[in-house]
Amino acid sequence: MIPASWEPRHRADGELVGYLVAAGDGVVATSLIGLALAGATSREAAIDLLDTSGLAVLDRPYYARLPNPVPLGGVDAGAPAADWTWRRVVIVESSATRVSIRPAMAYPEELRSLVVIEPPVTGTLRERHPEE
Repeated sequence: MIPASWEPRHRADGELVGYLVAAGDGVVATSLIGLALAGATSREAAIDLLDTSGLAVLDRPYYARLPNPVPLGGVDAGAPAADWTWRRVVIVESSATRVSIRPAMAYPEELRSLVVIEPPVTGTLRERHPEE
């Protein structure tokens, strides 16, 4: 679950675009899934980054350790099994209590399988394959 100390950031139209997280003398712009968009910076710069890029980062591919194939009922990727491999995934839905993902290149039997992760997803989702 997103920590209560994280300050929600809403755009002028009311859309939640991320969180402001205190870090020493600065603030870290953090996505809806709990990944830092940059290092600590001024509050104004963090707000600008969230307003311009906060939602866009959800539309990029990530990597997560998953079973191959993902079973129809889905799995909890927060505690991957030793035999799961790193697979490219896309975010399907995000909230303060859950992030749903699916394989980007899903087998036909996986098209209805969702994988659930509790945010923040740090350590569970990665922007790059670990071997890159």
